[in-house]
Amino acid sequence: MLNGELHSIHMVNEFPKYARTERKINKIKSELNALTQTRREVHLKVKLGLNVALRVLEVFIFIFLIYKFRHDPVIVFPPDWFFPLGSFLSFPAAVCGAVSTPFWIVTCRCAISKFSNMLSSH
Repeated sequence: MLNGELHSIHMVNEFPKYARTERKINKIKSELNALTQTRREVHLKVKLGLNVALRVLEVFIFIFLIYKFRHDPVIVFPPDWFFPLGSFLSFPAAVCGAVSTPFWIVTCRCAISKFSNMLSSH
């Protein structure tokens, strides 16, 4: 509305009116920019807060799962399949040839993270 009024005013013949209208437009634009910046900051804070909350929830879920199922193997393979790493993969389940829940959770988390990074980079 003000832009249309500004275009209808002859700049040379009605300079004071033109200048007042232009100042009004500039004031409204600066207020709009300030509100837009505030909205972006609030959006960023909410997004960051949700991200942190979800990460904390994820950590608590992992801790619970590791605590609850620490002695239960996810899968058991023949003992000689993972000969040098067998005790590491089965810790703390202590079943020879087993893949423990903590190792499985960490492995899945790393794989999902790599896959997610691969998808987001393309």
